[in-house]
Amino acid sequence: MYLRFVTERRNELDNRREGFFQAAYAVRRAPETPEYAVDRLDELLGWFHDMLDEPDRFSRSRTGAERALSWFRAEARDHIAHAYDIAAVLQEHGVPVTVLKTRRPGFVVYEDDIQIVAEPFADTPT
Repeated sequence: MYLRFVTERRNELDNRREGFFQAAYAVRRAPETPEYAVDRLDELLGWFHDMLDEPDRFSRSRTGAERALSWFRAEARDHIAHAYDIAAVLQEHGVPVTVLKTRRPGFVVYEDDIQIVAEPFADTPT
Protein backbone atom coordinates (compact mmCIF):
# COMPACT_ATOMS: atom_id res chain seq x y z
CA MET A 1 0.00 0.00 0.00
CA TYR A 2 1.15 3.54 -0.82
CA LEU A 3 -0.03 6.86 0.64
CA ARG A 4 -0.04 10.35 -0.85
CA PHE A 5 -0.96 13.50 1.09
CA VAL A 6 -2.77 16.05 -1.10
CA THR A 7 -4.77 19.25 -0.88
CA GLU A 8 -7.80 20.24 -2.93
CA ARG A 9 -5.81 22.78 -4.92
CA ARG A 10 -5.39 21.55 -8.50
CA ASN A 11 -2.45 21.80 -10.87
CA GLU A 12 -3.54 23.79 -13.92
CA LEU A 13 -1.60 21.60 -16.37
CA ASP A 14 -3.03 18.20 -15.50
CA ASN A 15 -5.75 18.84 -12.87
CA ARG A 16 -3.96 16.71 -10.25
CA ARG A 17 -4.20 17.70 -6.60
CA GLU A 18 -1.30 19.59 -5.10
CA GLY A 19 0.96 17.70 -2.72
CA PHE A 20 1.14 18.67 0.92
CA PHE A 21 4.77 19.84 0.77
CA GLN A 22 3.86 22.57 -1.73
CA ALA A 23 0.99 23.63 0.51
CA ALA A 24 3.22 23.63 3.60
CA TYR A 25 5.73 25.95 1.96
CA ALA A 26 2.91 28.26 0.79
CA VAL A 27 1.41 28.46 4.30
CA ARG A 28 4.87 28.99 5.77
CA ARG A 29 5.47 31.97 3.40
CA ALA A 30 2.04 33.54 3.92
CA PRO A 31 2.34 36.81 5.86
CA GLU A 32 -0.75 36.00 7.96
CA THR A 33 0.70 32.71 9.26
CA PRO A 34 1.55 33.13 12.97
CA GLU A 35 5.16 32.70 14.05
CA TYR A 36 4.43 29.55 16.08
CA ALA A 37 3.05 27.85 12.95
CA VAL A 38 6.02 28.98 10.84
CA ASP A 39 8.34 27.56 13.53
CA ARG A 40 6.47 24.24 13.59
CA LEU A 41 6.50 23.98 9.79
CA ASP A 42 10.22 24.81 9.76
CA GLU A 43 10.81 22.02 12.25
CA LEU A 44 8.76 19.47 10.30
CA LEU A 45 10.03 20.45 6.87
CA GLY A 46 13.59 20.38 8.23
CA TRP A 47 13.00 16.84 9.49
CA PHE A 48 11.89 15.78 6.02
CA HIS A 49 14.86 17.55 4.46
CA ASP A 50 17.16 15.46 6.65
CA MET A 51 15.22 12.19 6.57
CA LEU A 52 13.81 11.92 3.04
CA ASP A 53 15.95 11.55 -0.06
CA GLU A 54 15.09 13.78 -2.98
CA PRO A 55 14.17 11.62 -5.98
CA ASP A 56 16.40 12.03 -9.00
CA ARG A 57 13.60 11.30 -11.50
CA PHE A 58 9.99 12.34 -12.01
CA SER A 59 9.52 10.90 -15.49
CA ARG A 60 10.16 7.64 -17.29
CA SER A 61 12.00 9.63 -19.92
CA ARG A 62 15.10 11.62 -19.02
CA THR A 63 13.86 14.40 -21.32
CA GLY A 64 10.12 14.08 -20.69
CA ALA A 65 7.83 16.29 -18.66
CA GLU A 66 7.84 15.62 -14.93
CA ARG A 67 4.56 13.72 -14.60
CA ALA A 68 5.28 11.34 -11.73
CA LEU A 69 3.82 11.60 -8.23
CA SER A 70 5.48 10.81 -4.91
CA TRP A 71 3.97 8.23 -2.54
CA PHE A 72 5.04 7.03 0.89
CA ARG A 73 5.39 3.31 1.43
CA ALA A 74 2.93 2.19 4.13
CA GLU A 75 5.88 0.84 6.13
CA ALA A 76 7.42 4.34 6.45
CA ARG A 77 5.70 4.93 9.78
CA ASP A 78 7.89 7.80 11.06
CA HIS A 79 7.58 9.69 7.78
CA ILE A 80 3.83 9.17 7.68
CA ALA A 81 3.48 10.35 11.29
CA HIS A 82 5.40 13.53 10.45
CA ALA A 83 3.25 13.98 7.33
CA TYR A 84 0.14 13.86 9.54
CA ASP A 85 1.77 16.51 11.75
CA ILE A 86 2.18 18.80 8.72
CA ALA A 87 -1.40 18.02 7.69
CA ALA A 88 -2.61 19.14 11.14
CA VAL A 89 -0.81 22.49 10.82
CA LEU A 90 -2.23 22.98 7.33
CA GLN A 91 -5.74 22.10 8.51
CA GLU A 92 -5.41 24.64 11.32
CA HIS A 93 -4.69 27.27 8.67
CA GLY A 94 -7.57 26.42 6.35
CA VAL A 95 -5.87 23.93 4.05
CA PRO A 96 -7.53 20.51 4.31
CA VAL A 97 -5.33 17.52 3.49
CA THR A 98 -6.61 14.23 2.12
CA VAL A 99 -4.66 10.97 2.25
CA LEU A 100 -4.92 8.98 -0.96
CA LYS A 101 -4.20 5.25 -0.76
CA THR A 102 -3.50 2.82 -3.55
CA ARG A 103 -1.81 -0.45 -4.36
CA ARG A 104 -1.37 0.68 -7.99
CA PRO A 105 0.50 4.01 -8.01
CA GLY A 106 1.65 3.70 -11.63
CA PHE A 107 4.89 3.18 -13.53
CA VAL A 108 7.64 3.45 -10.92
CA VAL A 109 10.47 5.77 -11.97
CA TYR A 110 12.21 6.07 -8.58
CA GLU A 111 12.08 4.17 -5.30
CA ASP A 112 13.83 3.87 -1.98
CA ASP A 113 12.92 2.39 1.41
CA ILE A 114 10.56 5.26 2.26
CA GLN A 115 8.92 6.34 -0.98
CA ILE A 116 8.25 5.69 -4.60
CA VAL A 117 7.74 8.09 -7.47
CA ALA A 118 5.42 6.83 -10.18
CA GLU A 119 3.75 8.07 -13.34
CA PRO A 120 0.10 7.34 -12.54
CA PHE A 121 -2.03 4.80 -14.35
CA ALA A 122 -5.38 6.03 -15.69
CA ASP A 123 -7.13 4.61 -12.60
CA THR A 124 -4.58 5.87 -10.02
CA PRO A 125 -6.07 8.44 -7.64
CA THR A 126 -4.48 11.82 -8.19
